[in-house]
Amino acid sequence: MKQLTILFKKDIFLFWRDTSSWIAGLAFGVISIILYALAIDIFILEIQLILPGLMWVTFLFCGILITSNSFENELNEGFIDGLRIMNVPMVFIAISKILVNFIFIFSTEMVLIFISVLFFNIEIKSYTMLIPISFITLGFVSLLTCLSPISYKAPTGTIITYIFGIPLLIPLILAATKITYSLFGITVLENHWLLLGILFSFWQIIMSVILFQFIINE
Repeated sequence: MKQLTILFKKDIFLFWRDTSSWIAGLAFGVISIILYALAIDIFILEIQLILPGLMWVTFLFCGILITSNSFENELNEGFIDGLRIMNVPMVFIAISKILVNFIFIFSTEMVLIFISVLFFNIEIKSYTMLIPISFITLGFVSLLTCLSPISYKAPTGTIITYIFGIPLLIPLILAATKITYSLFGITVLENHWLLLGILFSFWQIIMSVILFQFIINE
């Protein structure tokens, strides 16, 4: 646990030192919400029917932007090799990065939800829905984080991340969209969507941590 704590503090420090990816993700999200507001106003669309889905597509691409350079410093400076020499488990490296990315991506989601409430004149009816939303966020952040070394190592790495990452995340995005409908009080959440979101999130977390050990060693 001491090694994991040290890695977590290091990753938080590196993220704060270079927040360009987080700012890019947040800016993309804010601009997207503004464009949605303009488009919905122009075409007179029923906001309650489409907003949750639009929000989660936005969250997904914000997550890709924020996580894409997660291991850039470590791979550039040979930090990963140093950790191997020190016998630090690769699992700890993955968990630390996942937690740091989760903190910043979930905070981005909360900002965008607040902006959506202001722009679209809607209300949050069930704050308890933020709990499963946070767990689903942890699930998709886990996969994007553990695929991020591919973005650095391969010239077409970012495209590969899209190709492999997005199809695997479709069940999570569907469940998250249904939960967000309930968050805004648009529909009542059916239990099977909640169960789907939790199970797939748990599976994504476990699978991503295992997969990371093979990706980082390539």
